[in-house]
Amino acid sequence: MTVFALILFLTSWLTPVHLSAVLPQQPVQPPAQQPAPTALLPGTTLEQNVTGAEPHTYTVPLDQYDFLHLVVGQHGVDVTLRLLGPDGSLVMEQDSPNGPLGPEELLFLAPASGVYRLVIVPFAQAPFAHGKTGGRYVLQVLTRRPADGHERKEAPNLWRAQEATTLATRAGQLCATGAYAEALPLAREALAIREAVYGPEHRSVADALETTGLICYHLTDYAQATALYRRATAIRDKALAPEHPDLRRSLNSLGKSLQKQGHFTEAEACYQRALLHGERLPADTETIRTLTYLADLHQERGQYPAAERFYQRAIAMGTAIPETSSLTLARVFNSLALLQLEQGNLSSAEVNFQHALDIYEKGL
Repeated sequence: MTVFALILFLTSWLTPVHLSAVLPQQPVQPPAQQPAPTALLPGTTLEQNVTGAEPHTYTVPLDQYDFLHLVVGQHGVDVTLRLLGPDGSLVMEQDSPNGPLGPEELLFLAPASGVYRLVIVPFAQAPFAHGKTGGRYVLQVLTRRPADGHERKEAPNLWRAQEATTLATRAGQLCATGAYAEALPLAREALAIREAVYGPEHRSVADALETTGLICYHLTDYAQATALYRRATAIRDKALAPEHPDLRRSLNSLGKSLQKQGHFTEAEACYQRALLHGERLPADTETIRTLTYLADLHQERGQYPAAERFYQRAIAMGTAIPETSSLTLARVFNSLALLQLEQGNLSSAEVNFQHALDIYEKGL
């Protein structure tokens, strides 16, 4: 047999079946097991780094009428909390409109016994968070205990309130995609449930009023948005300290809605009140928004020097505090550049357009 014929013979003979007899056998590796979800016990505190949008799952064993209260502090990320029942169905979903700037708080009364699952779905804000590559959240189980007699008596109302939270969260998620017409009936239903459960002056009602007002604003129903924002502001004015970010957000939202209707004097009064209270505290994103809205208002009035001063103050504040989203700064830079362009100041406009472009290119 020639060498070439021998090679052909060996090539045809060493099929996978024959190779199994020639090569040393490797032990078969079992499929990788996923780690069991962490069980959340009373007093649990844990910190989790986030670099993407992969969900994190935890187990929570609850008996019927057990009360669960947990808080997830957000640091550079915005998270949604989903609680799944023992049968795997969604029983509650929580995502407040504060984005990554405040904590997510979940209050839940178990309607049935079993092992529940808490799924934390993070949406990384890192591309616009001063160049960071990720964020983190801190999960704390504040309470996990049997409900007291009053809570058991109020269980039907508490379960309706949990339903309202899920409806409000769904409405907010639809808003994030621009589906405002679809979000409006969910927001109105959540508002009606909270009014029935808590009465018309509760802080949860103010939250629902704000969400519904935001939807009406984006649907250009500014009169209805203004009415809803007025109610939310009035509730928060009674319940919260003047410098509280929720109250300042209500004032800013009310001002924007009034401005859209041409009520510039009243809109400016809302912004100035929010700014007065915000300046008593360390700089934060809500104050940056207030400064930007005041700048927009002065620009619309043709008061360009005042508008530019407010834009510059917003930029100075935004670059000085690390928790500011770079996306917020990009928008201010872009607005200032448009103002300068309108005045014919082309060189300054180009510089600020470039600042905005650099942020967008890094983030996207």
